[in-house]
Amino acid sequence: IVRPGETFAEAVLFELRVYPATATMLEPGTLFVVPTPEVKALLRDETFRDDFLAMISRKLRHLAEQAASAPGADLAERFERFLEEQFGAAPRVETRLTRRDVAAALGVAPETLSRLLRVLRASGRVKWTGRIIERTMCRRARRG
Repeated sequence: IVRPGETFAEAVLFELRVYPATATMLEPGTLFVVPTPEVKALLRDETFRDDFLAMISRKLRHLAEQAASAPGADLAERFERFLEEQFGAAPRVETRLTRRDVAAALGVAPETLSRLLRVLRASGRVKWTGRIIERTMCRRARRG
Protein backbone atom coordinates (compact mmCIF):
# COMPACT_ATOMS: atom_id res chain seq x y z
CA ILE A 1 0.00 0.00 0.00
CA VAL A 2 1.56 3.23 -1.18
CA ARG A 3 0.70 6.51 0.49
CA PRO A 4 0.60 9.98 -1.08
CA GLY A 5 4.03 11.19 -2.09
CA GLU A 6 5.57 7.71 -2.14
CA THR A 7 6.94 5.99 -5.20
CA PHE A 8 6.58 2.42 -6.40
CA ALA A 9 7.66 0.18 -9.28
CA GLU A 10 11.27 1.37 -9.19
CA ALA A 11 12.44 -2.13 -10.19
CA VAL A 12 11.24 -1.41 -13.72
CA LEU A 13 13.90 1.28 -14.05
CA PHE A 14 16.79 -1.15 -13.86
CA GLU A 15 15.52 -4.71 -14.23
CA LEU A 16 12.44 -5.09 -16.38
CA ARG A 17 10.76 -3.40 -19.29
CA VAL A 18 7.26 -4.22 -18.04
CA TYR A 19 6.20 -4.17 -14.40
CA PRO A 20 5.13 -7.69 -13.39
CA ALA A 21 2.09 -6.58 -11.37
CA THR A 22 -0.81 -4.16 -11.41
CA ALA A 23 -1.79 -1.35 -9.09
CA THR A 24 -5.22 -0.14 -8.07
CA MET A 25 -6.04 3.19 -6.47
CA LEU A 26 -8.03 2.67 -3.29
CA GLU A 27 -9.16 6.28 -3.24
CA PRO A 28 -9.22 9.16 -5.72
CA GLY A 29 -5.85 10.70 -6.43
CA THR A 30 -3.30 11.58 -9.06
CA LEU A 31 -0.66 9.20 -10.35
CA PHE A 32 2.49 10.58 -11.92
CA VAL A 33 4.39 8.37 -14.34
CA VAL A 34 7.99 9.34 -14.90
CA PRO A 35 9.50 7.62 -17.94
CA THR A 36 12.70 5.65 -17.37
CA PRO A 37 14.93 7.95 -19.51
CA GLU A 38 13.84 10.97 -17.45
CA VAL A 39 14.55 9.23 -14.14
CA LYS A 40 17.96 8.12 -15.41
CA ALA A 41 18.68 11.72 -16.43
CA LEU A 42 17.65 12.92 -12.95
CA LEU A 43 20.00 10.36 -11.38
CA ARG A 44 22.94 12.31 -12.83
CA ASP A 45 22.12 15.05 -10.31
CA GLU A 46 23.95 14.22 -7.06
CA THR A 47 21.21 15.53 -4.74
CA PHE A 48 18.45 13.65 -6.54
CA ARG A 49 20.60 10.50 -6.71
CA ASP A 50 21.33 10.63 -2.96
CA ASP A 51 17.64 11.16 -2.11
CA PHE A 52 16.60 8.37 -4.49
CA LEU A 53 19.13 5.91 -3.03
CA ALA A 54 18.09 6.85 0.51
CA MET A 55 14.45 6.16 -0.40
CA ILE A 56 15.36 2.79 -1.94
CA SER A 57 17.42 1.96 1.17
CA ARG A 58 14.45 2.76 3.46
CA LYS A 59 12.23 0.50 1.37
CA LEU A 60 14.78 -2.33 1.48
CA ARG A 61 15.13 -1.99 5.26
CA HIS A 62 11.34 -2.04 5.65
CA LEU A 63 11.03 -5.13 3.43
CA ALA A 64 13.83 -6.87 5.34
CA GLU A 65 12.03 -6.15 8.63
CA GLN A 66 8.79 -7.49 7.17
CA ALA A 67 10.51 -10.62 5.89
CA ALA A 68 12.16 -11.20 9.26
CA SER A 69 8.80 -11.08 11.00
CA ALA A 70 6.75 -12.68 8.24
CA PRO A 71 5.09 -16.09 8.52
CA GLY A 72 6.49 -17.08 11.91
CA ALA A 73 5.63 -13.78 13.55
CA ASP A 74 2.47 -13.34 15.54
CA LEU A 75 -0.28 -12.19 13.17
CA ALA A 76 -1.80 -9.90 15.79
CA GLU A 77 1.57 -8.15 16.15
CA ARG A 78 1.92 -7.82 12.37
CA PHE A 79 -1.63 -6.43 12.13
CA GLU A 80 -0.95 -3.93 14.91
CA ARG A 81 2.29 -2.84 13.19
CA PHE A 82 0.38 -2.43 9.93
CA LEU A 83 -2.21 -0.21 11.62
CA GLU A 84 0.55 1.94 13.11
CA GLU A 85 2.30 2.28 9.74
CA GLN A 86 -0.93 3.29 8.02
CA PHE A 87 -2.66 5.36 10.69
CA GLY A 88 -0.15 6.19 13.42
CA ALA A 89 -1.27 6.09 17.03
CA ALA A 90 -4.84 7.23 16.42
CA PRO A 91 -7.22 5.08 18.48
CA ARG A 92 -10.05 5.56 15.95
CA VAL A 93 -9.65 5.90 12.19
CA GLU A 94 -11.82 5.81 9.12
CA THR A 95 -10.32 3.81 6.28
CA ARG A 96 -11.05 3.08 2.65
CA LEU A 97 -9.04 -0.13 2.92
CA THR A 98 -11.07 -3.28 2.76
CA ARG A 99 -10.37 -6.31 4.89
CA ARG A 100 -9.26 -8.03 1.70
CA ASP A 101 -6.72 -5.20 1.09
CA VAL A 102 -5.34 -5.55 4.61
CA ALA A 103 -5.18 -9.34 4.38
CA ALA A 104 -3.20 -9.03 1.14
CA ALA A 105 -0.83 -6.51 2.73
CA LEU A 106 -0.26 -8.94 5.62
CA GLY A 107 0.15 -11.89 3.28
CA VAL A 108 -2.74 -13.90 4.71
CA ALA A 109 -6.08 -15.14 3.44
CA PRO A 110 -9.07 -12.88 4.15
CA GLU A 111 -10.54 -15.67 6.28
CA THR A 112 -7.43 -15.70 8.45
CA LEU A 113 -7.73 -11.95 9.02
CA SER A 114 -11.43 -12.37 9.84
CA ARG A 115 -10.57 -14.96 12.51
CA LEU A 116 -7.95 -12.61 13.97
CA LEU A 117 -10.42 -9.71 14.04
CA ARG A 118 -12.94 -11.85 15.95
CA VAL A 119 -10.28 -12.68 18.56
CA LEU A 120 -9.14 -9.04 18.84
CA ARG A 121 -12.74 -7.84 19.14
CA ALA A 122 -13.50 -10.42 21.86
CA SER A 123 -10.42 -9.29 23.79
CA GLY A 124 -11.43 -5.63 23.39
CA ARG A 125 -8.26 -4.71 21.49
CA VAL A 126 -9.64 -3.89 18.04
CA LYS A 127 -13.12 -3.31 16.68
CA TRP A 128 -13.57 -2.91 12.91
CA THR A 129 -17.08 -1.85 11.91
CA GLY A 130 -17.68 -0.72 8.33
CA ARG A 131 -14.97 1.85 7.58
CA ILE A 132 -14.14 2.54 11.24
CA ILE A 133 -11.27 0.82 13.06
CA GLU A 134 -11.09 1.41 16.81
CA ARG A 135 -8.12 0.35 18.96
CA THR A 136 -8.10 0.40 22.73
CA MET A 137 -4.33 0.82 22.91
CA CYS A 138 -1.66 0.86 20.23
CA ARG A 139 1.93 -0.36 20.68
CA ARG A 140 3.42 3.13 20.59
CA ALA A 141 1.16 4.29 23.44
CA ARG A 142 2.03 1.23 25.54
CA ARG A 143 5.77 1.86 25.15
CA GLY A 144 5.59 5.18 26.83
